[in-house]
Amino acid sequence: MAVPGGAGGGVAVSHCTAGPSTRMSRDAPDTQPNLGAQGSERACLAEPAPRRDDPFVQPVVQIGPYLVERELARGGMGVVYVARHPEWNRRVALKLILDPEAGQEIVTRFQREGEALARIQHPNVVRVYSAGHHEGRPYLALGFVEGGSLAERIPLEPRAAAELFVPLAQALAAGHAVGVLHRDLKPANVLVDPAGVPYLTDYGLASDPEREQERLTRTGTVLGTPGYMAPEQAGGEVELLGEATDVYGLGATLYAALCGVPPFKGSTVINTINAVLRDAPRPPSAHVPDLPRDLETIVLRCLEKEP
Repeated sequence: MAVPGGAGGGVAVSHCTAGPSTRMSRDAPDTQPNLGAQGSERACLAEPAPRRDDPFVQPVVQIGPYLVERELARGGMGVVYVARHPEWNRRVALKLILDPEAGQEIVTRFQREGEALARIQHPNVVRVYSAGHHEGRPYLALGFVEGGSLAERIPLEPRAAAELFVPLAQALAAGHAVGVLHRDLKPANVLVDPAGVPYLTDYGLASDPEREQERLTRTGTVLGTPGYMAPEQAGGEVELLGEATDVYGLGATLYAALCGVPPFKGSTVINTINAVLRDAPRPPSAHVPDLPRDLETIVLRCLEKEP
């Protein structure tokens, strides 16, 4: 479960520093990048870890109608609790922004996630049950998935990976059907329950493409996770963002599920973005020699520079 402001979230960089924004063919040379943020390229949401004497670190017993059972994860700006609704006896993952003075961008992404999840009705998308405020801080009550994220399970056997990604593709299509793009698909944003059922989560960067185009064009901001970004997203070509952007992210996530690494992984964010824009991914069969050819074809088709 992603945490608001956690180190595992997406990053924001100015697209003018990311190299050429033009998309190139898949015949370019091979390289690799990832979400490693260093120096001035640190994730925009990253904040120092809260001090133990910080009042926001003190134990919380109840948030809205939910009784807190335990803390699940914590980031610089937010925390996730496992909580229970006493009347419905329903366990939830309760995401809470820690700082009542959190910036508007953080709050907007938080609200966007709740709105997006409320619009998507699909069994493989984490449900949102309610939203509210606790002592001036917004929270979301989401479906709790016991079992952890896909990032903790990879690499997978080819058959297991393929079976996992069929329902994820259907869940993604359900979002597209109601006009919602995810824009941050990666293994950490796929939860897998003990029965092996996957769930898409963390729609904090989700958008209605038409509504977002003007804002992102004005700010020149690139949002997402570099190693899994589509070229049009990495290059700041806002007018090209669409369903194909998520198809690329799904393919990049499948690549990581098969190979154990993202299709691009560089020493810095900028190096990663440049590779996304210019280079062809290393074929998955280079990592997994016995990979079925049809599965490799699907992955590489998703990762084409030109959708």
